[in-house]
This record gives sequence, C-alpha cells and structure tokens, in this order.
Amino acid sequence: MSAMGSQKLDEEPVRVGIGEIPALWNHGAVFLANIDRIFYGDEDKTAHLRTNVTGFSSYGARMFPILGLLYQGQNLLLLNEKPEKAMREYFATLPGLNLPETFALQAGDGGPSGPQSGNFSKLVEYVRVHSAEILDGYVTDPELENLARATGKRLTNSFESSRTANDKILLTRQLHKEGLPSFDGGEVTPGPDLESLLARLKARGYRKAIVRSALGASGFGMAIIDFSSPPQPEALPAFLFRETRVLCQGWVEVGIQGVGRILSPSVQFFSGGPERVTLFDITEQLLSRQSVHEGNIVPPPDFPLVPGNPVFDELIRQAGIVCRWVAATGYRGTGSIDFLVYDQGGRVVIKVCEVNARVTGATYPSLLARHFQPHGAWIMRNYTFEGCAHTHAFLNTLSARKLLFEPGREAGILPINVITDSGGYLRKAQILFLSPHPEDCRALSDQFPRVLPYGCVHDRD
Repeated sequence: MSAMGSQKLDEEPVRVGIGEIPALWNHGAVFLANIDRIFYGDEDKTAHLRTNVTGFSSYGARMFPILGLLYQGQNLLLLNEKPEKAMREYFATLPGLNLPETFALQAGDGGPSGPQSGNFSKLVEYVRVHSAEILDGYVTDPELENLARATGKRLTNSFESSRTANDKILLTRQLHKEGLPSFDGGEVTPGPDLESLLARLKARGYRKAIVRSALGASGFGMAIIDFSSPPQPEALPAFLFRETRVLCQGWVEVGIQGVGRILSPSVQFFSGGPERVTLFDITEQLLSRQSVHEGNIVPPPDFPLVPGNPVFDELIRQAGIVCRWVAATGYRGTGSIDFLVYDQGGRVVIKVCEVNARVTGATYPSLLARHFQPHGAWIMRNYTFEGCAHTHAFLNTLSARKLLFEPGREAGILPINVITDSGGYLRKAQILFLSPHPEDCRALSDQFPRVLPYGCVHDRD
C-alpha cells in the first residue's frame, strides 16, 4: 500500500503519516476501561448499549494489547473483567506490546464515584501507589474526575474537553463555520420544530431521516424515522432529547436524489495538543444495513491512499480542519473522524458524519496493525460463534493451520479480544487479519470461517 509522508496542511500543525504509528505518549498511565461511562452517566443510553452488545462487561479487555502502544511507560488497566488467560499468554509472545498490569473492578464497588463496599477504597489505594502519574479512560466524566482527586493523579482530559470533542451538535456548528459540506437538515428542539423539519425532508424526496442526540456511539443515541408511514417523533426514546436539542438530517441512500455508490471511510487521528496532531490511518468502515459498525478494512478498496487522488486529498483536507477544532477543545488522545463519500449527479460528495474523540473500535486494530505491519493491509471483523470451543482450542486451531499471527510472521490472524460465556466457551471475538498485501489479507478473512470446526457470523462492534 502506498503511503503519504509528513506534510503541513494550510500551514497548520497537522501531520499526515498514513500507515505509520504516530508518536504517542512517552509516559505510563492508569486507564479506566469501563464502557459503562461512555455516555457520561446517561443511564438510559448505557442500558440500551448493555442490552444490545454481546459481552458488554468484557469490552475493556480490548485495551490490554494496545495500552502499552498508546502509553509507552508502566501502565495499569482497570477493567470489569480481565482478559482470558490464554489471550494474556498469547500477547506475551508478541514483541513490543509492553503489556499492562491489570486490576479487575469488583461488582458493587459503586465505580469511581463512591463506594458501596470496601472495594472502592482498595481501588483508590491501588491506583494511588501506582507509578504512573496520569489517569485516562474511554471518556472523562465526573466519576473519573473523582477518582483523580481521590488518588492524586492527573487527567489526560477534563470532563469539559472530552464531552465537547464528542458533541455532534457542536461539531455540526463548526462544520458550518468552516464552510465544510454538511447533511441536509439541522439542529432542532423536540415538538413542532422537529415535526416541521421532518416534513421538509420528506418533501425534498428523502425516504428516511435520522435523529441523533448530541452524544452517542456505535449506533446508540440515534433513531431512524421511515417516511413510508406517518412520522411519529413523539415515539422516539426520551434519552435522545437529554441535551434538549437534537440533529435531524436526511438519510443518504442509493437511488434517492441521484445518489449512487456510497462509501464510509474513517480517518484515525492522534491529538497530543495543538502542535502534535497526526492523521495516521484511513479505513473503510464495514457497516450493517443500519449503519452500525462491524469492522474496518485498510486500504479502502475503492480509492488509493496516495496524494493526488481527489477522494484522499479531500478526506485529508477536511480531517485536518476537524482535528484542529478537536485539539482546540482541549481533547488529547486518539479518535476517529467518520465520513460519507457518495456519487451524486456526476460528482463525488464528501461529508463529515461525526467525530469519536476516544479509543474507538478502529483504534485497537489500527495501532496493532501499524505496530506489526507499517503501511500494510489489515481487516478487522467482529464475530459471534455458533459452537463450543475454549480459547486455548481456538488459538491452537489457528496455530496448527499456520494462520495465527506469531513472532517471525508478517501475515496472519491476530485475535484482539475474545468473550466467553459462563462455561468458558467462546461467544464473540474481535479478529484482526494482517498482511503486507491487500489480496492476501482478504484471503485470510475469507479462509477464517472455513478452518473452524464450528460456525461463526459477523456481528456488530
């Protein structure tokens, strides 16, 4: 895959190093991998997430192989469930990962905000004496701020900067300010304003509209309204209107308003401050019919990652503008800028969908891929399994077929995380396929389901 070297955009300090792992943090951290907090304490959205995501409590184990790439010092990972023993042993064989110490959060400890048992005091003391001076998490919310105060650690982000950088309404306002293209529709309040906008979108020929709250992730915090029957905005979940105003936009789909092929690229970035912003990977998102993230592929199959390609150049231009705004909010860390690219009336349209200023579903595979295979190809897919196998047996099957990514190999299958049931049997996994060559990477992805003695199907993130 071709790669682009370093450059400045409009004389602003945004570095472009597609295919290269960026210069990240050169110190250690304590990282709270508690997906419960991703909606900043909104319990209704969190309950919706918990109900619909397989292995919710095991999600944080994805941080285990990448934390030492993100923070290059002595690290402590706080998570609900520790990674499977077989996975810890497997990652220990791979060079350069700098695996963290782990601490399992106990049920009933009340989280970082306050104890309901003695577990919280144990957590505070464990964090307080750890050598890392920095505290980070998927997001920074009041609970993480409380933990920082209780332990004397410094936060990578404040609650304000973390929340602002993830606010879809504030992003849309910034897109308008910068003169960047945006989707048909706008921000409205519930009631007559929303009903009026829905009527206008239907009159313009849209078959559907999407209503999004200011804060959301992985398809949660949004709802699609189908105009094939009379819209009923009053039936939308109340949690969409937690921040009072929502985004309501026309749903872009093939065959509507002259729209042809639709692509969903995502630009991966790192913000270390105004002088340390890097764009380091571009993926094509693999989405469900409901536009829910199921995986990523690099390089995108439909356009080359080379300067001079109009899609690549425009993605870089818009991503640079958005990243400067993200850095200005005070946010520090990794993130993704998701785009929609589509043909319409003989031209290519490129629009920013959203920013996820956190470790995202694309961060894990991208950092691992760029660590082991700079400038190479990779695919990440989520799978659920239809059979009974323990993690050791799963890894042994791949190893016996010489498919498991192991030391000395430049291509192979690297499981990022596995989720098991109460009997220890495999239920779900995030699988990374690595190769220097895109065609070999796709071949690995095609071969994976066929070598297993049990069934597997693609799943959401």
